[in-house]
Amino acid sequence: MADKRKEVMKKSEDRSNIDDGSKTRSTHHKRVEEDRASFFDLRTTTGQCKPEVQFVEKKILSHEARPKYWVFGRNPTGGHLLHVHNVLQRLGVEQTSNDTTEWDLLWAHDYPFRKINLQRMKRYQLVNHFPGSGYITNKVDLSTTKLQYIPPAFKLPAESAQFREYAAANPGKQFVQKNNQHRHIQIKAIEEIDFSNNETFIQEFVDDPLLVDGYKFDIGVYTVITSIDPLRVYIYKGDILFRYCPVPYYPFDASNVDKYIVGDDYLPTWEVPSLGQYYTKYGFGMKDSFDAYIRSTGRDPSMIWEQVEDAIRLLVLKKEPLLAGLLSRYASKRNFFEMMRFDLVVDSQLKVYLMEANMSPNLSSAHFKPNRLLYEQVIYHLFQLVGVGSSIRRDSFRKQQPDTEVMLTSLKNLATAANQCSELPCTESCAPIECQLCSTCLEETDLDDLQHAYREHINRGDMKRIFPVPKTDQHRLIIRSNIAINKPTMGDRNHDPGIMDKSMRSVFVGNIPYDATEEALKEIFCEVGLVLSMKLVYDRETGKPKGYGFCEYKDKETALSAMRNLNGYVFGGRPLRVDNACTEKSRMEMAALLHVTRAESPYGDHCSPQHAPEVITKHVSSMPPERLHELMMQMKQLVQTNLFEARHLLVQNPQLAYALLQVQVLTKAIDPAAAYSFLYKSQSSPNFSEQFPQNQPQAGGMQGNSGQFMPPFGANGNTENFRPNVDPRLGRQAASGGNDYDHRNRFAAGGGSGQPAQRPTPLPQNAAPFPTDPRQRPVDPRMGKDPRLMNAASGHFAPNANQPQTGASGRPMVPSAASLSAASSGLNLDPLPSDATDQEKAALIMQVLQLSDEQINLLPPEQRNSILVLKEQIVRSTQIR
Repeated sequence: MADKRKEVMKKSEDRSNIDDGSKTRSTHHKRVEEDRASFFDLRTTTGQCKPEVQFVEKKILSHEARPKYWVFGRNPTGGHLLHVHNVLQRLGVEQTSNDTTEWDLLWAHDYPFRKINLQRMKRYQLVNHFPGSGYITNKVDLSTTKLQYIPPAFKLPAESAQFREYAAANPGKQFVQKNNQHRHIQIKAIEEIDFSNNETFIQEFVDDPLLVDGYKFDIGVYTVITSIDPLRVYIYKGDILFRYCPVPYYPFDASNVDKYIVGDDYLPTWEVPSLGQYYTKYGFGMKDSFDAYIRSTGRDPSMIWEQVEDAIRLLVLKKEPLLAGLLSRYASKRNFFEMMRFDLVVDSQLKVYLMEANMSPNLSSAHFKPNRLLYEQVIYHLFQLVGVGSSIRRDSFRKQQPDTEVMLTSLKNLATAANQCSELPCTESCAPIECQLCSTCLEETDLDDLQHAYREHINRGDMKRIFPVPKTDQHRLIIRSNIAINKPTMGDRNHDPGIMDKSMRSVFVGNIPYDATEEALKEIFCEVGLVLSMKLVYDRETGKPKGYGFCEYKDKETALSAMRNLNGYVFGGRPLRVDNACTEKSRMEMAALLHVTRAESPYGDHCSPQHAPEVITKHVSSMPPERLHELMMQMKQLVQTNLFEARHLLVQNPQLAYALLQVQVLTKAIDPAAAYSFLYKSQSSPNFSEQFPQNQPQAGGMQGNSGQFMPPFGANGNTENFRPNVDPRLGRQAASGGNDYDHRNRFAAGGGSGQPAQRPTPLPQNAAPFPTDPRQRPVDPRMGKDPRLMNAASGHFAPNANQPQTGASGRPMVPSAASLSAASSGLNLDPLPSDATDQEKAALIMQVLQLSDEQINLLPPEQRNSILVLKEQIVRSTQIR
């Protein structure tokens, strides 16, 4: 009965516990306290006497070791580092003095490498700067970097002359003189600039800025470089620092710098009327408030941020080799990271300009208290990214126990491309670049790099990696590119029936020596059957062979025979691996090989330097007059708007300068003799009225009028193997009575190799002068005679090609309708022969286009209608272009 009663009481207590949990907890605590009292107080059950001994509980304190940091700078305890201290203490990193080598993090507000020897740091120790970071943050070096996002700048006094040329060519531009050591900036007139101050530079002023409520602003983007080799760059995307000038930009006054220069007392986002509601009322950050405002104006803010990322990425990439060179002097390249702030401005067309980078950006919220959140979030996400912040309890930044390290990052987190790494060529060799990330090919240093990159990716928080470009962004760029050029994607190509059939008839050839040629391999694979093609695969960036290729046969049976008989064939000391080409990877490679097209060079086909003048001459001669006029007008406009750029363009492209000279001769803008003197200033201009000398020129040179030997002349006095391909129009005399000859014929094709050149046959003594304009030259007899150029009655050249010329019948003499049709359509009609060249057709069309309306009206109806139809077709085709 007693046991049953106890059981009933226990069930009752359980129900009571369910009904009233708080009462149960109170009863339990009371019981525990009673037990403790009975034990600790040592009181008797009768309570008639006090205990002789009182128990005193001793509090034991244990100190847990934590990672340590120290600060280097002129004022390590200043308020500008308050938020850095706050975040580190919250992360469990405690501050230590600088007199010990047992530290984990060095936070240097100043550049530390000149005063502290950091070349032998322990592998786990971290410093918040890279050696050589000044290559990025130095104002002069950054501003004078040639980059599309950086306004033109000139070092003083070294580039004073270039600046004066640029300023003269751009009279409407304004310029600021900046000092590399301090922030004072002001717009100055050219006469106010101190050209002798070698601590300064001059930069073009962005005078059309984007304004918000009339205020100019700049953008501060916090950027983190976690590694130089390999390069990894992040930006903080949680928010952006916006600083607005305190005074409206207009009416503009260059003497009031508060209108266009952002200082310490800038206007914050929450005080800009159009942005305050987003920031204060709805809780958005500075970037989101700005984006909302831009969208309200009907524009897309993503245009700005894509340019911001691109500008930062391109600048860091440009400076990377300089930093990598200094990094090699240190024991480990993993001891460093860098956070800097890039300052940019935006113009009214949403074009972004990169102005400067701050090595140790201001992180003090003394001026503006709300900025505390931005600064501490930036610092926190920075420390999470580089591994300073950690949820794993530790006493140092040293590596943890192996089980802990594997828990954080294992090989399965780093392994990639399972199909690719399990197929050829990766199963045979680690040489192909796409195989070098396979787990079987990774070295210890590679694993270490990937481990750091993976942990950065996991801990990135609000940091966005901008280099290497993430796959999501790469995919977006590829999609845009494919849409723009209307080409199929590689995935579509892989399943093309033609590719599938080709892969069935082909074999994969691996383990190929890198010095092997396609011809040598083709000879081997021809032993099995007829080889349709043998293609080696090359790396797109380096141009080096990847060590494998594909051999295509006429049928799949021959391909199978090649696999059976040539697999293991020793070539160049290496056994070839011959396998089927039907895998997904092989089809991708073959599709790429099929669709590789040679990009057409905008400069035309390649030619040797000695033939360049002749090629340019022929090309200019074939251009229609309106195109020549357009070319000269474009060059004239460039000279008038930007003389400095025009001069630089001509110096860097001498072939363009030569072509423009030819155009001026063609259009009679300059005299041929004057043009000849421009080309050969060291030589006296030849007397074009004299006949070509009768003496045979000697090998490699020519004889002058006196019969003495004259070496061929070249640039800088170089007379070896020079072939002066001078435009014949430059060597012709405009006055009547002179003889004409082609200067290119002074030296035959083998003139520079010891063979005597052939003397051209001089024109008859009574020959008419050869005109400078090619439209006034004799035309091929097959093309008919141009009435503007030849008077049938007198046989001499017409003094004015615009006047209608008549034949014996009194009608204008023009090409026949059949000739015109043949020239325009390419038909085989007489008198234009079927083998007429494009230049001959173009010359005939040019003659027709030069006919005036009066001349056309005098023609027979059939010819007149043909010419009018031809002119209408040409006008229509020009409009379509």
